[in-house]
Amino acid sequence: MIYQPTLDAALQPSAQMTPLAASFAWIYPMSAAAVPLPPLELMNRVGAPDAANFLYVCDQWAQVAGRQLKANTRILDIGAGCGKPARAFLHHPYVVEYVGLDIDPDLVNWSNAYLRPASSKRFLFAWLNVQSDTYAPQGAVRAEDAEFPVQPGNFNFVVAASLFTHLTEAAAANYLKQARRACSADAQLLASIHIEPVGGTASGTTNRADYTRDHFVRLAAGAGWVLAALLGELAGQEALLFSAA
Repeated sequence: MIYQPTLDAALQPSAQMTPLAASFAWIYPMSAAAVPLPPLELMNRVGAPDAANFLYVCDQWAQVAGRQLKANTRILDIGAGCGKPARAFLHHPYVVEYVGLDIDPDLVNWSNAYLRPASSKRFLFAWLNVQSDTYAPQGAVRAEDAEFPVQPGNFNFVVAASLFTHLTEAAAANYLKQARRACSADAQLLASIHIEPVGGTASGTTNRADYTRDHFVRLAAGAGWVLAALLGELAGQEALLFSAA
């Protein structure tokens, strides 16, 4: 049974459904047998200037995350966008549940329109009504105060693809805590960061945030995550794997 707060957060943005959120990239014909590509404007919102970049990043994350998945994986994808990581997991035999969170209702609505049916409804995308100067200036809740509408202790794998690259330090600390609250004792967190802060251990804005590796590892430790591996460069960012403490 779907956790009711997650379902509520998935249905809420449907009142803001736009033609864009119901469309697809028309220059790539839609197939009845496969999930289409999002419209180019939505790809652009998640940092992909074109389909080649969108699929390249999807493939990179699929390769790295895929090596970590185990039987009966329940994925929480924070900053899920229009399914850049999610489409790689749609038919993975180990993935029994997936919840993607995002602050852009167009991205949530598009993903529920196309990715959820393709997953036989194992996948669900939910809206976080969270404020971001860059991506959601009208959001109702500050990122440092946000609570994820997900079942505590339910997930055992967290994906944070280019999430912390857009969160300031207080917001990042809260998101790490929220992710740990959502997870079981054997969970893992796969995250990417930018590692070139200016003048200290952390710097930046919601447009681009940077952390030193050591500082981000300390932030994660404060939220109950222990560094398991430094994975190196991943699609232009630094990938780190954590285990639940």
